Amino acid sequence: MLKEAKDEFSLNTLEAIIIQDKITLLVPEILQKEWTRKKGQTLTQLQKKIKETENITGRTGESLPSMQQLKDRARRIDGIIAAGKPFKLTQKVKAATIDVSLEKKAPFHGDKTKSINDALFFFSAVSYLKRKKIDSIYFITSDRDFTDEAKTEPVLHRDLLQPGITINYYNSLARCFSYLQQVLGNAKEATEKNLNYQLKVIEKNPNILAYVYDVLKFLKARMEFTPTELLIRIEPFRIRDIKHPYTNYSLYSLATNNKDLINLFQQIDFRNAPRFKQGTAYKNTKKNLEQLQFITRTLQENLVHHISMTTGVDYVSIELPELPNCDCPTCLINRLEIARAIKALAADTDKDRLKIAQAYFNLGVYHKAFLIYYENYKAHVANHDLLKSYIELFRLKWSNNILWRAEQTETKSMKTEVDLIDTEERYFQFAASSEFEKQVASLFFQNNVLRSYAESIAETLDKIRDHYRIQLGAGHSSNSNLNRLINLYQELTEYVFQNRLPYTKFTEFATMTAQYMEGLFLSYAMNSRQSSRLEAITSGLLKQLLLFGNADLAVTFFNRFIQQKIRYEIPEGSGDFETATSNYLEHHNDTYPLIDQLSKASWEARDNYFRYFWNILALLSIVDMPQTFIKACGKNILGFLPDISYRDRSRIHHVASFIKSWGPVMGKQWLQKVLQAILDNKELHQFNILSAFSELTEKSRDSYITTDKMYRQLLQLFGEADAMIRGENENALFDLYQAMDKKYRTSLASYIDNLLAEKFNHELFYRACIYDIIKPEPSAFEKYLSCFERPDKNTLGRNQVFDEVETMPGLNSVINLSLKYKLPLPAEFIIRFKGLSDYYDWLLDMDSFDYALFDPLWILSYNTRYYLAKAFSQKQVVGAVKKYVKTNPHPKLAKYFVLYTQRAD
Repeated sequence: MLKEAKDEFSLNTLEAIIIQDKITLLVPEILQKEWTRKKGQTLTQLQKKIKETENITGRTGESLPSMQQLKDRARRIDGIIAAGKPFKLTQKVKAATIDVSLEKKAPFHGDKTKSINDALFFFSAVSYLKRKKIDSIYFITSDRDFTDEAKTEPVLHRDLLQPGITINYYNSLARCFSYLQQVLGNAKEATEKNLNYQLKVIEKNPNILAYVYDVLKFLKARMEFTPTELLIRIEPFRIRDIKHPYTNYSLYSLATNNKDLINLFQQIDFRNAPRFKQGTAYKNTKKNLEQLQFITRTLQENLVHHISMTTGVDYVSIELPELPNCDCPTCLINRLEIARAIKALAADTDKDRLKIAQAYFNLGVYHKAFLIYYENYKAHVANHDLLKSYIELFRLKWSNNILWRAEQTETKSMKTEVDLIDTEERYFQFAASSEFEKQVASLFFQNNVLRSYAESIAETLDKIRDHYRIQLGAGHSSNSNLNRLINLYQELTEYVFQNRLPYTKFTEFATMTAQYMEGLFLSYAMNSRQSSRLEAITSGLLKQLLLFGNADLAVTFFNRFIQQKIRYEIPEGSGDFETATSNYLEHHNDTYPLIDQLSKASWEARDNYFRYFWNILALLSIVDMPQTFIKACGKNILGFLPDISYRDRSRIHHVASFIKSWGPVMGKQWLQKVLQAILDNKELHQFNILSAFSELTEKSRDSYITTDKMYRQLLQLFGEADAMIRGENENALFDLYQAMDKKYRTSLASYIDNLLAEKFNHELFYRACIYDIIKPEPSAFEKYLSCFERPDKNTLGRNQVFDEVETMPGLNSVINLSLKYKLPLPAEFIIRFKGLSDYYDWLLDMDSFDYALFDPLWILSYNTRYYLAKAFSQKQVVGAVKKYVKTNPHPKLAKYFVLYTQRAD
């Protein structure tokens, strides 16, 4: 059906009877996978043949339509399969099919080697029928192994007959459709009935230019973005044509069955501003050009970039070089010109109230958005505009759900009123409306569009996950699921954005965005043999993730699938992401006071504003952006650090990620300014950020604490640290020791000596020694050991358990310090703790331990480098671990074995 032009009628007929719900197509899981595999292979082979023909004949003009026709058929078959009833192939069916093959029953009879796939199609379908208690099926295959060769007519082999199920068997689609004409009615009639699936919104104008213009004007007046599944049904995009009754949309391409529409677009020059070509039926009059500009811009905004015939011929690109910027508050926010947007809202000069409402919603000022939606709703009701009031009602309901606080008196009574409005009751008022209005109303009442996007995005992600797993096993696929995912998500965001829907704060939207992000990261992580992988991330994709993404999820997916900086496709000029990021970062000093003012009425405004900041930091940290852009961003990031508050503590790790990723590029001076800003803001005194500097110091040996002010602030942190000495921040404070100038390191050592002299603290002593700030003098070490007493059973029971070994962190620290500085533990100390457990008897005295009691997994319980070095210095340990990993695969233990035995060698 993909290769042969003669199968076009069968394809049309099959689509018609499926859309009319005359039949249900059963789609076994294995059939879906087989189609996905063969489709890519077949299209690649046919494209190769077309190119070979071009090279021989020199005729290039005919190859593109032929290839486009094949792709169109493939998309239509995708649609047919997607409309079917899917079901999984069970292990039970697999086992039964193997049994049939071993018994040499049909379709495995005869001497030839058989493919098992067709048999699995058949037996899995039969199993499904039995489970669902269905007693009839139409089964079509050209495979003669299913035929009873003793019969003159094609009859299903007797081995395949199933008790209680009538199997109508055919060896061709044409034979089957001939029979279905008698059962379901003439196939032509079924196709004609399907023409009702076309919508006519205004009276037809013989001037196709004026007609397209008037139709799009009509649609724009009702919805800024018409869902493509509705758009492709509207005349003139779909006309009444019995032979080709269908249109479709996929990957920014609209396939129409209207030849007049194609002829119109073939007469246009799209290289700059759209104009009619010389010698065509249209003149470049002011009116024609205005209509033409409106048509092309509207289709572009509706994500229609290409138009072709459904037969695959006459492909026309209508993509414009660039759409002009709009300076309404909503579009300003979309470009992250937030200060300008807030000032525009304050001026209140924009007449489009919906844009103002959406701008307030996107800023997080939900009560103001709610008030405008309410005002619009009341106006449409007063004007008896049923469709607009119904759409507005859903905007109002959605914003009402977000407006969980009713503190403002002006919204409290309105919320109660909105809660009582029955959307179902209002929906039934469309009974006497036009078919178009009914269709639009149903999109909202049944949530059809958003549900469709949710299902399609989830389904496409599943296919990408399957592809990812296939390529991990050295498999290959050339599917276009990545492009489909990008197209679907852009449709979703444009549908929400252009129709001013307050939807982006809902869990459903967040889920779709998370699925989209996972699909992008999975596609990038695929190996280079996958032709449909994401080779590099573009500015446009980054802009989407900046506006709608989740910083934490971006880092999670990056760490899970990629772990090396993502390649970036550098755009010509300034890309959308670069422009939006620069707009946001460069104007923080102007924007933040305005946001602070908005936050007094709606605290969500500040959180929403900083959400962009965390997204920017996360994306810059994982994408290999040009260093000049990074340096410009880093300079402006400094301005945000003083304004980070306690509300941001769960996101501060993104600052640390940027420091680790780009600190060396930004340079020592910038890092010193960042560290100063961190010390100045107590909300930034977190382990993640402070440890980032210790990591940089280990690599560069640079000092970042170089002023008395920074040193005094650090001492103040040490003074505050006693209360949190067991916390992770304490480690980070000690980490910063290496980031100090030498004079401050000396001063800090004296400071800690004085603290210990005034009041000995065993944990402070331990950490200072481990971090090489002080040396454990014998008398101090003796005082340290005196802090530990043998625990009783109740105390021991409260200690931590790691890897099934009961451990005491304090005693572990003693042993670790002893091993680091090669300080022998006194016999009295060993005796004091002897007998606690075999594990601690071994740790305290490895040389004299009875290794018949040794468990190799003890190695994993406290894996510091000093401890591991001492453990693997014991021949009995080496032998025991070597024996264990030979019979019990354990990557971590094996890694330590190789690492520390090689060091010993």
